[in-house]
Amino acid sequence: MPYQITEKLLDTTSVFVLENPTSGESCTVVPAFGAIVNELKLQVNGKIHSLIDCPDSLESLKASTHYPSAILFPFPSRIPEGKYSFEGNNYQLPINEPARGNAIHGFVNGAVFEVISQTTLNDSAILSLLYRYDGSLSGYPFPFDLTITYILMPSVLGVEFEIKNTGITNLPAAFGWHPYFKFDGVSVDDLSIEIPSQTTVTFDEAMIPIGKTTFENNGTMSLKDKVLDNCFVVDTSQPLVTTRLIDKKNNIKLSISQDVERFPYLVIYTPDSRDRVAIEPLTSNVNALNTGEGLMVLKPKQVIDGSIWVSLS
Repeated sequence: MPYQITEKLLDTTSVFVLENPTSGESCTVVPAFGAIVNELKLQVNGKIHSLIDCPDSLESLKASTHYPSAILFPFPSRIPEGKYSFEGNNYQLPINEPARGNAIHGFVNGAVFEVISQTTLNDSAILSLLYRYDGSLSGYPFPFDLTITYILMPSVLGVEFEIKNTGITNLPAAFGWHPYFKFDGVSVDDLSIEIPSQTTVTFDEAMIPIGKTTFENNGTMSLKDKVLDNCFVVDTSQPLVTTRLIDKKNNIKLSISQDVERFPYLVIYTPDSRDRVAIEPLTSNVNALNTGEGLMVLKPKQVIDGSIWVSLS
């Protein structure tokens, strides 16, 4: 049976389920709440694994302050005091992390996306969603179209973005994805991780970069008693790098691959609950609107895209 896409209800809003009815693999997308993935099921060795930790109700999604599965745009992570300058002009973003006095994670999280295409084939299901922004926020007066495309294939999920500058001036932007990954019934303390980096970013008390330092990377690192909330500069010796979350007991590897040219940064965060790990490929360093580190600058009508691949083995 070929792949299929079905529309269902989550509370009172529509969700779209990309699925392979034969294998049981599926990906559930919520267009009306930031086009996020709130469920991902992939198969390995004949067994289905639920891999994304995300609220399963619209009310819980709206109440969450942890940005589960969020699309981070037009900037990921933090901008100190929400202030930045671009091409001679100063801008003030809303402060949505008041405890640290920062703007954080852009403003498309929770926004309503439009489903613009859906395609099913024998070996994949593809769903594309669009968010049009008119530049009405005074702190970010740069219109854009943001398209997110999800591609479900055997044991693989692709996440693609495309940005088009629809304004008449240059547009500064950075992109990130904020999924929390898990293995059902497995504590983070029983997992290991492979991080494709030799360099970590150092932060001040407000979690704003102040430099870089060597990351002592010996390959596979046990997460037992490890607390991570770090931004890494990924290894550039290969065009594609992969972060691997490893459940040695059950012999399962969850891989998150990113194109180094488009995604040279990576954030990894272990919440206090010790039941999930955020693995966040980023196109820029934290605070790129001010530092320019990894910042994409799009000319009028210019389009930039990139992709992230999640796989299970």
